[in-house]
Amino acid sequence: MESIKQLQSIDHISVHGKSVSLETISDAIVEHMSDDRYSILMDGITYSAVVRKSSDKSYRIKIEGRLLDVRLIRKIDQIVQNMGYRDRLNIASVNITSPMPGLIKKIFTHVGETVLQHQNLLVLEAMKMENVIKSPKDGIIKSILVMTGQPVDKTQVLVEFEK
Repeated sequence: MESIKQLQSIDHISVHGKSVSLETISDAIVEHMSDDRYSILMDGITYSAVVRKSSDKSYRIKIEGRLLDVRLIRKIDQIVQNMGYRDRLNIASVNITSPMPGLIKKIFTHVGETVLQHQNLLVLEAMKMENVIKSPKDGIIKSILVMTGQPVDKTQVLVEFEK
């Protein structure tokens, strides 16, 4: 499960793609029973839940026989989405551009490397937060157009994939 520090950066959650404010569930009392089992007291009613992590920040939760797909949404993820980066990201694209101005802190890949979708490519520091830029697709790195320590502008090309 997410640590307390990680949860502090969560702005809201998405249940089956529908945004739910944390204020809606902030009064719930959650007790960890064992491994992936929890007891949830909300509005005077106790629910049994099984929580399993399905991917980065995504969980499959079974509450009283009902299956829910839940995604934790960080404030920075919401900012990036509001800036339009997620909408511009085209899986067929051969370039990865910077979603915002920032500073390249670390590069995890190299030219010629075969990478998988969601693999970490580099870290971009922006607004005093480190943002991991991940591969949008499986592919081969054609070129890396930035260096560690380099400042970048919004929409600047960072990495190119072979076609």
